[in-house]
Amino acid sequence: MTRKQKTFLLLIVLLSLILKDSIFSWLLKHDQFLNTELQLNDLEKAQLIKENAELSQQYGYTNFYPYELEYSQVLYRTPYNYQAKMTIYKGATNKVAVNNLVINDQGLVGLISQVYPHTSEVTLLTDESISLPVKVNSAYGTLVWDHNQLIVKDIKRTNEIKPGDLVYTSDISTYPQDILIGEVMEINLTNYDLEQVLVLNPRVNFADLNYVSIILTTRGEK
Repeated sequence: MTRKQKTFLLLIVLLSLILKDSIFSWLLKHDQFLNTELQLNDLEKAQLIKENAELSQQYGYTNFYPYELEYSQVLYRTPYNYQAKMTIYKGATNKVAVNNLVINDQGLVGLISQVYPHTSEVTLLTDESISLPVKVNSAYGTLVWDHNQLIVKDIKRTNEIKPGDLVYTSDISTYPQDILIGEVMEINLTNYDLEQVLVLNPRVNFADLNYVSIILTTRGEK
């Protein structure tokens, strides 16, 4: 081996020693990056599976209702008014109007309170301004949100109602009828024991609202 070859070999060895830590560090970071990317892909896939399941569950029931429906994703819910309001992606250009009922696969969510060209505000049943005519068995009453409870008032004491009975939107109002709201959880007497006040367990999970349907027609329209 010539002197030049020995010198060149020595330089290669020295260079390898100098770059060894840098190369190892780069390979380690690259491996960590790939692992992170794979984890993100797994999360994205899980999210897509969840969204597809929600869509299938949300819109698979709609054939049961004889009304014209418009489907929408929830745009946002503001933290300071999380319990009472939310905004959806559909608006006047989609024929959405004030007082349209909003539902999901579980039941009645609320009603449209403000309409803009491409978005709308939904007032949830958990808002104190809510007042809707409802029916339970053969009795009629008014649904309100009071003291953090969904209740039905104006029910005569003589009406036979028991815990577990289901409450629906009324069939004698301008709103679409027979939309499930919840079930009777507790019965109290008020107004000198002449009326019943029903405490409801709502069917809708108001803490988890991602997709909804807007009923564009009123009762009697199909």
